[in-house]
Amino acid sequence: MRVLRLESAAGAGLVPSINNGETGFVESMKIDHTQARCTRLRKNLGVAAKWLAKGAGQAWMLTCTYRDVDGWKPDHIKQCLQNLRKWLQREHGWTLRYLWVMELQKRGAPHYHVVVWVPRGVVARDLHVDARGWWLHGMTNAVKAVAPVRYVMKYVSKFDSPESFPKGARCYGIGGLDLAGARCRRWINWPSFVQARASVNCPVRRPRGGGWIVGGAGEWFPSEWGMSSIGRGYTRLVRLFTHPPTGLTPAGPFSWLTAGAAAA
Repeated sequence: MRVLRLESAAGAGLVPSINNGETGFVESMKIDHTQARCTRLRKNLGVAAKWLAKGAGQAWMLTCTYRDVDGWKPDHIKQCLQNLRKWLQREHGWTLRYLWVMELQKRGAPHYHVVVWVPRGVVARDLHVDARGWWLHGMTNAVKAVAPVRYVMKYVSKFDSPESFPKGARCYGIGGLDLAGARCRRWINWPSFVQARASVNCPVRRPRGGGWIVGGAGEWFPSEWGMSSIGRGYTRLVRLFTHPPTGLTPAGPFSWLTAGAAAA
């Protein structure tokens, strides 16, 4: 086990309070790395899918499979979508919006479930990326998506074993979010005490030394948790600080889109 220095607020010139400074920490929690990775994936894909589905165009579901069990390379899906993006821009003046999730087949080969939003004039043969030479590693198909958000979340709900993926593989990808969508995705990854103090349009950053700076005025808030140790597959945190409630309980990033009360 590797013991780490607790996150300090020294960079901000302050020291976070500890719930019982005389006797030690009273609250700790163990973060499983795999579970944390899965939770982050579900949150990010869930918000992105809802936002991308609000835009124009027709959603299509693509599946990209591998011919060989060990045929995966990290840049394959990136190159495929880059080719599709360039073609849509050139032929239709369209900005590609997409999501993808990796899944393992029973034989051990990875494959990709992709949702793309394209102009309504695009047909299935336009999206057969294997026939177009954009996916040379196996077979693909393309089907119109009736409920793209539900389709994405179905695979997200099954996602619980990223450690079995090829080493270095990304679990998911998101592209084509506009500024408002990117801000929603950013908001969903903030800790709850920051979410309660900042709208999606509020400037928030992590300063050197720890904590969070919220708002244009640059108000600094210490982190509520700090690392105490790291073991094999987990991190143990201890509570450093408890921020008082604000009385604001946003239901999610979309509820903050027009909120001005918390924005500096």
